[in-house]
Amino acid sequence: VLLATLHSTQIALADTIELEVYHINSYHSGPYPINMNTGDAVGDLFFDLKMVLMAPLTCADPKTYFHKDCQNKETNSPDLVVNKLHLHVHQPLGGYALCNVGLANNTDEFGHACRNGTYCCLCGHVLEQDIKPCNATVGRENVKERMDWPVLSFCNTSAPDWMCWQTKLSEKLSDLNPGWWYSTLDYGYCPHHAYGGPNCTWQVTSVDKIVNKTCHEDSFFSAIEAYNTACFEACGASRNVSSPCWTRCFYTAVLGPDAGRPGGRVSGIPTGEIVSAWLRPFQSEDSLKGGCPALPIAERA
Repeated sequence: VLLATLHSTQIALADTIELEVYHINSYHSGPYPINMNTGDAVGDLFFDLKMVLMAPLTCADPKTYFHKDCQNKETNSPDLVVNKLHLHVHQPLGGYALCNVGLANNTDEFGHACRNGTYCCLCGHVLEQDIKPCNATVGRENVKERMDWPVLSFCNTSAPDWMCWQTKLSEKLSDLNPGWWYSTLDYGYCPHHAYGGPNCTWQVTSVDKIVNKTCHEDSFFSAIEAYNTACFEACGASRNVSSPCWTRCFYTAVLGPDAGRPGGRVSGIPTGEIVSAWLRPFQSEDSLKGGCPALPIAERA
């Protein structure tokens, strides 16, 4: 159901595509992804699996390679929500920009200047410190290609199980449905260009639904727990997602019992069923069906 149609600014339809995207962020930041990263359902699910849900294990390790992810405010802010929206995007698409929220020290988690609580984007090969100027083009990244790391370089005999899970998550993705991440910068936001022109590259056409992250997780986790009830029940009568026991049961269900060790194959719940479970909160408001109530959508000035 279309909940809100936004902005009258138009871009020529002949050279545009419509994208259905999702985004996890703080509710107070709003659903409009200006200087933010979004993803299709598979891409945002991958972000959830890699950055958010594994945190009880990855962030507890002082030597973790992924310590920067632990500072990401899109993983630990108290008012997190999941947004579903549609974009009109001008082609061609370009290189993906890495967008993050400024920390209390007025830098992003990579140490680049970024005012606390605001979104800042870096273009180029950020992890390799090869920073390039950004432009108005909407960026796109193939998640499977980006995350197909050499497993043996991280998942070895001295590695913890979560390190093997981190490096094997991309095996749940396929070449036909690899997951996509998008970057939409203020340079190209069409309402900032009153007369259109070459820098008008994207706009929000609808915000379909915003759901509280806690409700989303309750729905998603309930679906995953149903695949491996004995393991989860052994962790205690109530769900404790910060518990290493619960987290290990979760990834054993998603990736299979052998994926947490070197040479162990990836199996677990079929990817399509994981995606369907992750999308349930958007499909209704009936909690018995895994639905979540829609939060109010604030109009952006």
